[in-house]
Amino acid sequence: MNKRSTSPARSRPHAQAADPLAGFVSRALSLHRQGELGEAEKLYTYVLTHNARHFDALHMLGVTHMQSARESSGIDLIGQALAIQPSRADAWINLGNGQTRIGQHEDALHSFGEAIRLQPNNAHAHYNCGLALASLQRHVAAADSHTRALALDPRHADAFNGLGNALRAAGRFNEALSALDKAIAIRPDFAEAFNNRGLVFAAQEQFDAALHSYDQALALRNIYPEAHNNRGNALRAAGRVAESLTAFDTAITLRPSYAEAFNNRGNALHAAGDLKEALAAFDAALAIRPRYAEALNNRGLALNALRRYDAALHSYEQALDIRPEYAEALSNLGLTLSTLDQPAAAARCFERALVLNPEFFAARINLGKTLVDLNRLDEAIKTTSHVLAAQPDNAAALNNMGHALSAQNKPEQALRFYEQALALRPGDAESLNNRGSALASLQRYDQAMQSFEQALTQAPAHARTFSNRGLAFAEQNQHREALDNYANALSLDPGYASAHWNKALSLLSLGHFNEGLAEYEWRWRLPSFGAARSFACPRWHGTEDIAGKRILLWAEQGLGDTVQFCRYVTLLAARGAEVVLEVQAPLVALLQSLSGVSAVITQGEPLPGADFECSLLSLPFVLGTRLETIPASRAYLSAPPDKLPYWQKCIGQQRGLKIGIACSGNAQQANDRNRSMPLELFAPLLTEGRSVFLMQTECRERDLPFLEAHPQIHDLRSELHDFSDTAAAISQLDLLVSVCTSVAHVGGAIGAPMAVMLPYSPDWRWLLERDNSPWYPSAQLYRQRTIGNWADPIRQLTEALSQGLQIR
Repeated sequence: MNKRSTSPARSRPHAQAADPLAGFVSRALSLHRQGELGEAEKLYTYVLTHNARHFDALHMLGVTHMQSARESSGIDLIGQALAIQPSRADAWINLGNGQTRIGQHEDALHSFGEAIRLQPNNAHAHYNCGLALASLQRHVAAADSHTRALALDPRHADAFNGLGNALRAAGRFNEALSALDKAIAIRPDFAEAFNNRGLVFAAQEQFDAALHSYDQALALRNIYPEAHNNRGNALRAAGRVAESLTAFDTAITLRPSYAEAFNNRGNALHAAGDLKEALAAFDAALAIRPRYAEALNNRGLALNALRRYDAALHSYEQALDIRPEYAEALSNLGLTLSTLDQPAAAARCFERALVLNPEFFAARINLGKTLVDLNRLDEAIKTTSHVLAAQPDNAAALNNMGHALSAQNKPEQALRFYEQALALRPGDAESLNNRGSALASLQRYDQAMQSFEQALTQAPAHARTFSNRGLAFAEQNQHREALDNYANALSLDPGYASAHWNKALSLLSLGHFNEGLAEYEWRWRLPSFGAARSFACPRWHGTEDIAGKRILLWAEQGLGDTVQFCRYVTLLAARGAEVVLEVQAPLVALLQSLSGVSAVITQGEPLPGADFECSLLSLPFVLGTRLETIPASRAYLSAPPDKLPYWQKCIGQQRGLKIGIACSGNAQQANDRNRSMPLELFAPLLTEGRSVFLMQTECRERDLPFLEAHPQIHDLRSELHDFSDTAAAISQLDLLVSVCTSVAHVGGAIGAPMAVMLPYSPDWRWLLERDNSPWYPSAQLYRQRTIGNWADPIRQLTEALSQGLQIR
């Protein structure tokens, strides 16, 4: 801490030979110097009753007020004195001291500047100016002011002390220690300098040296609350929490109104896991100082840890009302918003914190993680790279980079970052969990399970690890084991949306639609989905009468999902509803053929008013769909008649068995690396007497050489303008062979004969261990028998074709 002298700047009585009150003023000054403030104040007041404009009486009465904690009236009195004699540097210094005490640092800086203007060689004025600058966080300028004071008075111990503090705040620790050592050399009993020396060591995490300095300060002055408080902070940072609490209690005993000590005590209790007592300590600090922004911020952290999230948000917001530029509170506000699944709002908080402090790496790390949740992956990589450029050994940033790369379906690269994080923190549960997920994405399941086990050994109550281990089981079609892990995750964190979502997918894969569809509604809590859209009309829950009502159904996921679930339109129309369907642009023309739909609107276009709304993928839940009640007519869509002549000529007139192939879908789809196939694997289908067509609008770069080398494959990419073209083209085939992509859904929806090639762990809608689909009666399913091995399904299909495939 900086020590500001409690004695006033030396006042020289205004020489007036004929002043009959001069004797009273001299007597008052003598009493003042002896500490008899009350008696001195009486005499100053007496003088002013006879001469209300007496400079010395006004000035020194103001000083006595400030010395007796009446800063506001003291500032007013000194201001009146300076209005009479504005050329008195000592009065400007005392005015500045009073302004500093009530936090008017800019005003104080002006006052000290006036004193320096009047007396440029006044070391005390430069020293106090340095203290004001430090209070304004202008530490480099503060150091310059103290240096000027020392040039004028090389033995100004207080200036060396102030210089040490300013240099510490500027991060110039060696210079700070040198300045403080000089202060102590001049004044060996300078307890404040020993205390501040401790702060320098603590800032460098040299806690033993810091404690030694605090002990030296306390040996000189045991009744020193600040040193006890700082000693407590060093003990807490060194992990000696119980001892730190004793130090804070001593500081509070010595000064019961010591808000900072209560705040720090709360931090220690939080570190010890005693959250309720920590909250009580923060409340005690705030009872003393209601506008204590740091205590409000720390109170928010305790409330967040207690899962009282709304109260935590309120506490952070109170801190920010007091200090709008409080970057740490903004970052903590963002963390709580992330916990509440509000990633967009969280990202805005982190971004605001970084505007205030671009090198606030904790906020940048939090932003990077949140940008991954928002699927703003390029931005996440950019902001995380900024951290790693400055701090290449930052384990949290390495983990974030791994998250971003995993979300970009780059598990090999992600794994390298997770391994780097583990090299820095070998037992870090979060890094072990992340490594397990990356290994699972690479289908290295034995290693993944080992990593998850290690993570749970380090952190047995880590819900995310249970959820991720469950997902790894599910990818091996071990859904019972997966469900056990999701149950463990949810017992630890009942609101964990990802665990609910993963649980839904396993239940649905097993055909347990009753519970699975209810769990599927948790998708709206996932950051990757975002909240369900809001409309002026209420959501339809399946129980409200919709006869004669207009209901808006809207697409929410992929193109294939829209094709699969638009079948429910017919059921709602049968209840007497006017059904308006909002879908992706490439599907509009095809879905005009849907029975019962009154209008098909392109996403983004104006919507008509409606009585109710519902997302397409919520319809199975609200209608109570079970495996045996899936509405599965052979065909519920059809190609536009005006498209058919072209495709009859293009495909229908070709010779032999006409086979369409769709080997890949959207490369950004989360499971694309497992569901898509290289085109060359379909080579066994390219036999004499068959006409083969590529039925997709895009082709992977890896597939182009094979396509160019086999001109017998008719490449339809440039001719498939939307899904009405796709449907018309499929209608002319004898067989569509497709991976799990939107083309397969179109084929099933129009009732075309279809072979669907499925990975070992397919999407939930294809269920398990069956060769047919309750959703698409015309589909035959060909499944991998081992993970990643497409040879079996291709062989099965080739054999079936050679034996005369029975079209469903």
